[in-house]
Amino acid sequence: MALVVLALISVAIGVYVVSTRTAEDTAELDAKTTRSLGLGDPVENRLDTRFTDADRDGVADVPGQTRDPAVLRLSYLTTDAGVEASAMEPLRAHLAAATGKDVEFVAVVDSKAQLRALALGELDVTGFNTGAVPVAVNVAGFVPVAGPVRADGGEGATYKMVVITPSGSGLSQPADLKGRTLAFTRWGSNSGHKAPLVLLRDEFGLVPPTDYSWVFTYSHRNSMTGVASGALEAAAVASDLLAAAEREGLIKSSDYRVIYESPPFPVAALGYAHDLDPALAEKVRAALLSFSPEGTPASKAMAGAVSMAPVNYKDDFALVRMIDNTMGFTHELPAADTPRQPIASEPAEPAAE
Repeated sequence: MALVVLALISVAIGVYVVSTRTAEDTAELDAKTTRSLGLGDPVENRLDTRFTDADRDGVADVPGQTRDPAVLRLSYLTTDAGVEASAMEPLRAHLAAATGKDVEFVAVVDSKAQLRALALGELDVTGFNTGAVPVAVNVAGFVPVAGPVRADGGEGATYKMVVITPSGSGLSQPADLKGRTLAFTRWGSNSGHKAPLVLLRDEFGLVPPTDYSWVFTYSHRNSMTGVASGALEAAAVASDLLAAAEREGLIKSSDYRVIYESPPFPVAALGYAHDLDPALAEKVRAALLSFSPEGTPASKAMAGAVSMAPVNYKDDFALVRMIDNTMGFTHELPAADTPRQPIASEPAEPAAE
C-alpha cells in the first residue's frame, strides 16, 4: 500500500509539473516542437573546428598538447538525474587501482553542466546518457569507450524507445495516437523526446500538433507513473528504465501496454576527455571495459548493468545522430553568458552494503 501511495504522489507531482509548465510555456514549446520536426530545417552536426579527425571515426583525435592530471575527475549522469558519489564508488576505486591515480568523484547537476565541465577540462572520465553522447563528442571532445550491459530483458547493451499507454486505454497501435496526447520527458532526451518525434513522423506520418498533442513530464518516472495511473494517455520512454521501474515496484506490467518499439539504441557511454595523455587514456579505456558493476551500487545507477561492452561510436550511434540531424537538433555548448550550474566535488564514500 505504501508503494501505491508513493506512486500516486509521484503521479500527482508529475501531472502538476506538466500542467503548470505547459500553461506557462505553451508558445515556447510550440515553437520548439515545430523547429524540432526537421521540416525544412535539418542540420548536419559535426566535430567542432577546434578538433581533428584524421581516422574518420567521428571522434576527436589526440591533440598535440595533452594532459596527465595528478587527480582524475569522474562523473556520471543518468537520464533523469545526477548520481551520488556512493553509487559510483566501485567505479572510482576500480579506476584508481587501474591507473595508479587518485580519482575524485564530481557531482554534476545536469547534462549542460556536464558538457561545460568536460569542454573546460574540469572532467576527465565521465558517462553520458544516449541522447547527450553525440553532443559531447562534437562539442566537448568526449571519447566514448564502453556501454553498460544488462542481464535482463535480452537487450544487452541496447534499449528501445517504447510508446506506452494505460492497459485499458483502447490504444493498440501508433495510428491510434491521432487526436490524443503523447507525453515527452525532457527536451534533450533521445528516447523521451527526439526519437519519438522523428520515428513516429517518418514511419507513421504522425506530426504534432496536427495529429497529436504533447506535454513534457520532465522525467521518465513521471511519464511511466502517469501512464500507469491513467493520468496520461500515452508516453515515450526508454525500455530499460521501464524494466527498472517494474523491478523497483514503481509500476506493474499489467498497468500499461506497449504500442510501439523503436530499433535499438546504445544504453549510454562512458569515456574520457580526448586530450588525456595517450598512455593514461589507454589505462582508462582498459579500466572502463573491465569494470564489473554487478552486485554493486553502480549497477542500479546504470539501470541494472552487470558488465561493460565496447562502444563503436561511428556505428552504434548512427541512428542517434540521424535523428538529431533530421529534427534540426544542433549540437552546441550553452552560450558563454549562460549562468553555469554548480558542479560540486564530493568526497568518496564507501560503497553501501
